[in-house]
Amino acid sequence: MTTSIKLYSATTVALQDVWTTLLSLAGVALMIAAIILIVKLIGTLTRVNQLVDDIAPSVRSSLEKMPATMENVKIISGNMVDLTDDLATQVPDIMGDAKEMTGSLKGAVSSVSETVTDASDLVSGVVGFFHRPRSTVEAVGDVLNTARRATKFVRRGARKMRRKAGR
Repeated sequence: MTTSIKLYSATTVALQDVWTTLLSLAGVALMIAAIILIVKLIGTLTRVNQLVDDIAPSVRSSLEKMPATMENVKIISGNMVDLTDDLATQVPDIMGDAKEMTGSLKGAVSSVSETVTDASDLVSGVVGFFHRPRSTVEAVGDVLNTARRATKFVRRGARKMRRKAGR
C-alpha cells in the first residue's frame, strides 16, 4: 500500500520517494559539512605542526640544560638550609648579647642623666649663691648645700669607677 500526494492534478508522488529524496539531501549536506570540517581540521593541524617545528629546537635546548639547572637549584636549596640552620643557632646568642647591651646602655644613660642632674644642681647652687642677696645664715646654708651636692657628685663618680673596675 503506497501513499501518494497529488500535486497539480496530473502528477502524483509517492511519500516514500519524498522521504528518500529528503534523506538523500540531508546526507549530502552532512557530507559537505563533514568535508568542510575536515579541511579546517587539516589546516589547523598544519599550523600546529608548523608551530611545534618552530619551537622544537628551543624546547630541546631547554631540556638539555634542565639537569644542570636542577643541580644548581639543589645546591642553592642546600645552602639555604645550611644558612637557616646557622641562623637558628646564632640568633638566640645575638639576641642575648643585644639584651645585655641594651641593659648596659640603659645603665649608662641613667648614670649620665644622674651626673648631668647633679652637675646642674651644683652649677645652679653656685650661680644662685652669687646672684641673690640674702642673710648670712642663708648664705652659709647655701654653701653647705652646694658642698653636700659636690661630695655626693664625687662619691657617685667614685662608686661608678669601682663598679667598672670590678667587672
